[in-house]
Amino acid sequence: MTVLEIILDIVHKYSIAILGLAFLVCGLTALVKRFLLKSYKLKKFLTFVPFILGTLVYALFLLIVGKMSEIIRLETLYSGFACGAVATTYYIVYEQFIRGKTRIDISDTKALAVMGILERTIIKKDLEAVSNDIYIILSSDNEEQYKSKEILNLIILNKKEDITEKEIKPLVKLILKLV
Repeated sequence: MTVLEIILDIVHKYSIAILGLAFLVCGLTALVKRFLLKSYKLKKFLTFVPFILGTLVYALFLLIVGKMSEIIRLETLYSGFACGAVATTYYIVYEQFIRGKTRIDISDTKALAVMGILERTIIKKDLEAVSNDIYIILSSDNEEQYKSKEILNLIILNKKEDITEKEIKPLVKLILKLV
C-alpha cells in the first residue's frame, strides 16, 4: 500500500470534517492542559479531554451546518469520539516528530550541577540523556510536586543497581532547590 492509498483510506474512513475538526480539538486540548489542568491530580483526566472536546466540537459543528436533528443520534457520539482519537494522533505525531526537545546548554551551571549530582547515581551511558530530560522537566510550568515525581521516576528507571530509592529522594530535593 502506498502512502497516497493510506491517506485516501484515512480520508474515506474519517470524513474531512472530522480530520479538520481534530486540529481544533488538538489546539483546545493543549489550552485546557496548559491553563485548566495545572495540578498533578487533574492531569490524570487529560486522557479523556480530547474525546470529550471532540464530541462537543462535533455537535457544535452539526449545529453550525444546520443539522440539528442529527445531534441526538449515536452517530454524533461515534464521530465525536473519532474526532478525539484523530486529535490524539495529531498530538502524538507532533510530540514525537515535530517538536524539538530542549537540549542542555553545557555552559548553564544549573545543567552542569544536575549532571554532577546524578553522576554517581545514573548509569554512565544514560547520564546525559537523563540530565537532559530532567532539565526539560525543570523548565516546564508544572507544579513542583509533579516535577518531583517525574524526576524521581526518571532517576529510578535509570539508576545504577546498587542505588536505593531512599538514596534518590534527597537528590531530587537538591535538584529542585537548585532551580
